[in-house]
Amino acid sequence: MKHLAIFLLGLAALAGCSAASNGGDQLASSAAEDATSIGEPLLANCSTGRLSDAFKSHTCDHYTFGPYQTRTATTTAPFPWFGAQSPLASPSNNGRTHIYYTVNLTGGGPFTGTAKIKPETSGDYALFYSSALSSFTVKEVGGGFISSDATLSPNPGTMSCSGFSGYRVFNLSSAKSYEIAMTGSASTVNVLFELVADANARWYKDADGDTWGDPSQSLLTACAPPAAYPASRGSDCNESNASINPTAVETCGDSIDSNCNGDDCT
Repeated sequence: MKHLAIFLLGLAALAGCSAASNGGDQLASSAAEDATSIGEPLLANCSTGRLSDAFKSHTCDHYTFGPYQTRTATTTAPFPWFGAQSPLASPSNNGRTHIYYTVNLTGGGPFTGTAKIKPETSGDYALFYSSALSSFTVKEVGGGFISSDATLSPNPGTMSCSGFSGYRVFNLSSAKSYEIAMTGSASTVNVLFELVADANARWYKDADGDTWGDPSQSLLTACAPPAAYPASRGSDCNESNASINPTAVETCGDSIDSNCNGDDCT
């Protein structure tokens, strides 16, 4: 099932793909990008510099389970659109998240082609790609080249599941259309776009190490949480005692609300 989810518009996932050392950092940049690059700020709340394992796993599942579409990129305009044909409900120029694309390139090595995409929502998009995609550029239609996030991509923007070997993160506008020019070592490459905000999860500080976090100290992010926020669930009512948390056994009459439900005996 091939699903280049939002190629240049977004890449993103759940847990199941381990980081690899090759991928995004091997992708070449366009010389024109240096002259007309449009800067992009670091993703909010992403101090670790990498997308979460859950986000990556979600992306890997698209390769296995779909939905997927096939596109044939061209070297001459008009370029085809991602997201313009079945199984989408109606024709549209909009690129859709959660669609894994198999892209056919032309030529005899290197293989090349360009396709267009228009985000449905403005924001940061992760573009996941297979190892056969040796380089690509993102360019506004009628404008300049778009730079990927310097911290999140290309290093450590890597993956090791079948179908995808790396990712880059781009900030895209729903008011604009973009051209994705691709060069591949094979005639077929995999691409997937994911809106990063769709993968946001809340993480909590956990001072007592009982895996239940402090509900008043949390961080919402699609990236791997920093070490200070290890808990994926909050609701701990006592962060100084690991034996007190929502799953603890209650002892009636000891004047301690062990399971944080507001009652000493239930």
